[in-house]
Amino acid sequence: MIIDEDLSVCNQIKYTLEDDATQVYCATSVQEGLSYFNSQQLTLVIMDIRLSEMDGLTVLKMLHRQNPVPILVLTADASREKEIQALEAGADKYLEKPIDLEKCLAHAQAVMRRYMLGARPGRAYILAAGNGLEIDVRGRRVFLMGQELALPRKQFEMLRYLADHTGEVVTKAQIYQQVWSEEYDLNADEALKTQIKKLRQKLDAYGGQGLIETIWGVGYRLNG
Repeated sequence: MIIDEDLSVCNQIKYTLEDDATQVYCATSVQEGLSYFNSQQLTLVIMDIRLSEMDGLTVLKMLHRQNPVPILVLTADASREKEIQALEAGADKYLEKPIDLEKCLAHAQAVMRRYMLGARPGRAYILAAGNGLEIDVRGRRVFLMGQELALPRKQFEMLRYLADHTGEVVTKAQIYQQVWSEEYDLNADEALKTQIKKLRQKLDAYGGQGLIETIWGVGYRLNG
């Protein structure tokens, strides 16, 4: 997959790499790229590190953490500092723009070959809402825009349940029964509201304003 906001660059690389054995998908937005990354088994990502929607290093870290496939980074900034930052964030190669297509093809084939020959790492159980939010279910860790949030157990379980149903309305009773393992009644309403408020405050502090939406009279929805 190629992530580059310049469609002409995407197409140039796509036509260079694609053949009978290799299918190439182009994404011109971060959200489109994350969505495809989460739904497909990829052997290589080629991405421009300079993106308008989100910091490119943050996107790179997100991709590498979710599934460490090889990543080739493209950039118009070929400084040594940027190259080191990209490699530390998970990049395998760092190529300068304008792209030398033959060099890009050679690097792409080399890293894909090494990846296919090696033992493929198991994919971590990570929920990604497509808005910079990642939940490492096994490690019980939450990241928003690349920054880790410290959440107590109930807030983690609430967020995990909402993420499992991203874009859907879940009732207060469903959340309470899932997190507290008890039947929901009027006495439980205040406890649920308190934990939702605290969770929202933590998300807001890391740029997650509006992630959890109140559906009055029903419950809540996590927006993806």
